[in-house]
Amino acid sequence: MQSVSESKQELEASIRYAENAISSAKATIESMEFRQEMAKKNHQEQTGREQTLQAQVSLLEERIAELESENKALRQQKENLRIQVVDQAEFDRDVRDAITDFIEALKTTSMEIDA
Repeated sequence: MQSVSESKQELEASIRYAENAISSAKATIESMEFRQEMAKKNHQEQTGREQTLQAQVSLLEERIAELESENKALRQQKENLRIQVVDQAEFDRDVRDAITDFIEALKTTSMEIDA
């Protein structure tokens, strides 16, 4: 048989063991709660970043659409100007031809008058 003092020591050792196990379990729970909070915080930050990025993507897509529309308008203006330049060149050639014909007619008339 064990003495009372040995039984008491065993009980105290068991109590210390149980207290250590409880302390370890509490530390594990705290660690798990901390990790869970960090994961939750990271998820919220990630979601916030994703929302911010999505908003930026939307703005950029709108800007791209605006620039494409502006580019189309500028290309049309360029084509209109090209047509005006061609028309002006044809007009200038017609005027030059008319002036040349007029000068030739004057020369001919002048020669006829002199003769």
